[in-house]
Amino acid sequence: METALYDVEGGFYVRAEGVGGARRAFATIPSLSPLLGRAIWQWAKGLAGRGPLDMVEVGAGGGHLAKAFLDAAGWWGRRSLRYHIVEISPKLREAQAAMLNGRKVVWHDSIEAALGATERTAIISNELVDAFPCQLLRYESGAWRELRLGWPPEGESPLAAHDTDLDLTPFTACDPLMWPGGISEGQVVEIHPAFRDWLHAWARRDRKVDMLTIDYGDPMPELYVDRPQGTLRGYVAHQRLTGAALFRGPGTIDLTCDVNFTDLQAWGQSVGLHTVEFNDQAGFLDAWLPDKEKARHAADLDAISDPDGAGGAFKVLWQRSGKV
Repeated sequence: METALYDVEGGFYVRAEGVGGARRAFATIPSLSPLLGRAIWQWAKGLAGRGPLDMVEVGAGGGHLAKAFLDAAGWWGRRSLRYHIVEISPKLREAQAAMLNGRKVVWHDSIEAALGATERTAIISNELVDAFPCQLLRYESGAWRELRLGWPPEGESPLAAHDTDLDLTPFTACDPLMWPGGISEGQVVEIHPAFRDWLHAWARRDRKVDMLTIDYGDPMPELYVDRPQGTLRGYVAHQRLTGAALFRGPGTIDLTCDVNFTDLQAWGQSVGLHTVEFNDQAGFLDAWLPDKEKARHAADLDAISDPDGAGGAFKVLWQRSGKV
C-alpha cells in the first residue's frame, strides 16, 4: 500500500493527478465548502489570543482549507499568525501555490522542519491519517494473521493470511477487551503503524502544541460494527472500489480506510498530547462557527453537517501538549 500511494514516480499522492477537488478521484469537504476552514479559524483565533501563533497544516491537498482559513482571518487576523504547509508532493505544492495566489505561506518537506521554524504552534490536518498506509489483519482460530498481497490463480483472492511479527499491543482493534461480544472468526481490521511511527518521531512532551485532526472514522468498538470485512476501500473518479478491484492499477486508485480514534487518543497520550475535545464534524461546526456564518451559508452547512452524512462520518480530535 505504501508503494501504491507514495512511490516517488508512480505513487497516487506523489503523482497527485486525482487529489483535491470535485473533478478528481475524491472531493474533500474543504473543496466543497469554505465553512470548515472558517470554523478552524475561529478555533485558532482563541489560541492566537495568547500571542503570535504558527499554523502548520500537514498534507494540504489542493489548498482549499488553507485558502478558506486565511480568507476568514482577513488582513488583521493574518498579522497574528504565520501559516505553514507540510507537503511532500511537488505537484500538490504547485496546486496549493496557485490556489493561495500570493498569500503568505511557508512550505516544508517534513513536520520536523516545520516545527523547527515555529514557536507557539497549532497543527491541523484534514484527511491526513487515512492517507497513511495501513496493514490488514484477519482473525483466524483465536489469533490475528496479517493479510499480504500475492499472485494467486485467476479468480482467487489476491490476499493471503500469514503469521505476523508485528507487535499488536498498541492497536486497540486487536485487543479482545474492545470487542464486547467477542471477536468473530474472519473479522478483518486495519491498523496504522506508519502513522504511529510518524507521530512518535516528532511529538515530545516538552513541545507546546495544539493539534486538530479531522478524518472519517470512529472510536472502538463502534468502528467495526457490522463491518466484518473491515473498512479498506478505494476511489477512482468518485467511484468506490472494494475487493480485488483495489489492487488493479496501483498508483491510480486512492486507497483508504477509516481511522481508529481510540488509537489516536492513546498514542497522543503516550507522547504528552492530551485530548481536549473529541467531536463529530457537525458538533465542531456548531460549536465554532458564528451564528451569522451559519445563517449566511445555511445550505452549505446543512450539506457538510448532516449527522447521517459527512457531519457524522467525520470526527474532530483536539489534543494539546502539557496540562489541559
